[in-house]
Amino acid sequence: MTITRTPQATTSPPRALLAASYFANVDRFAVAPLLVVIAAAMHAPLSDVALAASGYAFAYGGSQVVWGLLSDRLGRLPVLRIALVGAGLSGLASTMAPTLTVLIALRILTGAFVGAIVPASIDSVAPRERQQALSDLMAATGSATATATLIAGVVAQFSSWRVVFAIPAIALGLLVFTLRGLPEPARESGGTHYRDLLHSRWLLLVLLLGFVEGGLLLGGVTYLAPALQHDGMGLTAAGALAATYGIGVLSGTRIVKPLSVRLPAWLLLAIGGSLLIGGFTVMAVWQSAIALTLSAVILGSAYSFMHSTLQTWSTSVLPRARGTVVALFTAALFGGSAVSTAVVAPLAGDGRFGTIFALAAVLGVPLTLAAVFGRARWTE
Repeated sequence: MTITRTPQATTSPPRALLAASYFANVDRFAVAPLLVVIAAAMHAPLSDVALAASGYAFAYGGSQVVWGLLSDRLGRLPVLRIALVGAGLSGLASTMAPTLTVLIALRILTGAFVGAIVPASIDSVAPRERQQALSDLMAATGSATATATLIAGVVAQFSSWRVVFAIPAIALGLLVFTLRGLPEPARESGGTHYRDLLHSRWLLLVLLLGFVEGGLLLGGVTYLAPALQHDGMGLTAAGALAATYGIGVLSGTRIVKPLSVRLPAWLLLAIGGSLLIGGFTVMAVWQSAIALTLSAVILGSAYSFMHSTLQTWSTSVLPRARGTVVALFTAALFGGSAVSTAVVAPLAGDGRFGTIFALAAVLGVPLTLAAVFGRARWTE
């Protein structure tokens, strides 16, 4: 085994990649508060507009396999440069979409390009420090979630929803210039072992867990702001309260980072799963502004505990094909988000948000049990 161009190990990704991850998540999370506004502006039902979110998530996840294969062969940074330019151009094009069909198509294209950014950041640190580094990346995600949902509501109410898509698009396009001088992350020789991928039962379990986690914690949270708006809350206020999910992610990552070196991984998953079930249960039975805000913080913390642990696990299942495995895991995560968002869209269109959240709470039980017992039995 040979290692090429080994950078100095660090517990934190380079700042340029943290910034790229931040704006990628701004672009991803800004759409949720805009669903009702876009539906009204384009005279379309909410269930149709929701395809802009589910299509984006599907493309984000589905593109991971392509990005992973290209990155294992060409390197992270060349692929990342292409992705940043593509995300910037397609994101700007989204601001000029004349119809809902064109908007959905452009959001799908943007999601496909944005899909390369976070995996590149993950691979920039040594494996032993990866969960701590993932906590930093998730802190960027939490900050992006909070600011995206808050700013999206304010900007859309006083300007236009089109402006919201322009902000991260411009930032992502400009970030390509910050990659100069950044060292290429180490890559292990030998390529991807497809036979190992097909025969690894642990990989299949991790991918299944990622799919369900994405369906619950990403797909379910998509309808948080619409649920608040359904109860008569204004766009700005709904976006501000939905932003507390990002606050939960941000605060959760600060707790997970030190705990990840003290507690076993299965216990971190148990904590995350319990928070997930509790948060969605509160949302299912009590949908006031106070309850939804509190639950959003709880679910953000659940994501911090569960996702960082599952993704760290995914990077260790097959180290020889790490880039491809990370890509498959992210594909599963956002594939689950896309499927769940689309499946429950008719319920959202009918205003049955309590049913959506109740389903998420119920499905959280087998997810937690499978994750905890699976991780407890697995040895590296």
